Amino acid sequence: MFQRHESLTRLRREYAAESEELQTLLAELAEVEGEKDALEGENRLVEEKKRREELDKIRRIVAAKTIQRIWRAYKTRMLLKSKKRRRKRTKHN
Repeated sequence: MFQRHESLTRLRREYAAESEELQTLLAELAEVEGEKDALEGENRLVEEKKRREELDKIRRIVAAKTIQRIWRAYKTRMLLKSKKRRRKRTKHN
């Protein structure tokens, strides 16, 4: 009977030590998970900023192409208009 009591006491001490170690490890895990969440949040912000910058770059390129296309069309119309005026002047003279 005394042997079982010693065994039970030893198991309780081991359980207490392991429980304490478990609590320590759980606290460390919570800290590491908190750091991981913070890093993931920072990475998400960096990715969103990068995506916004890429979209802005694409929008600027499209806007520049649109402005160039309109300018070229305007210049072409003005050129054709001036040629048409010259032809009319030469026909009347």
